[in-house]
Amino acid sequence: LDVWRGSPVVNLYWRLMPSFQGRGLSAALAQRALQVATQADAGDMIVARMRPENTGSVRVATSLGLHRRADLDDAVDGAKWIIFSNLPAKSSD
Repeated sequence: LDVWRGSPVVNLYWRLMPSFQGRGLSAALAQRALQVATQADAGDMIVARMRPENTGSVRVATSLGLHRRADLDDAVDGAKWIIFSNLPAKSSD
């Protein structure tokens, strides 16, 4: 478990050396990580945190069906992070 903006989360993380990128490996790793996190039933929100310029990770998170959560974006140590989650943002209806 991890903590993001004061709330417990399960943080999905995938990273490959540049020489292995672009082969679909990130998508396969992220899919498996999401399966494990979901099966663990930790009861916490599952998030994928990434830098906005990391378009490859954005594509992977989107392909997993994760929801873009601009309401959870934040900066840590001067670096901007964007969030995707298994849970959509609550509507303000």
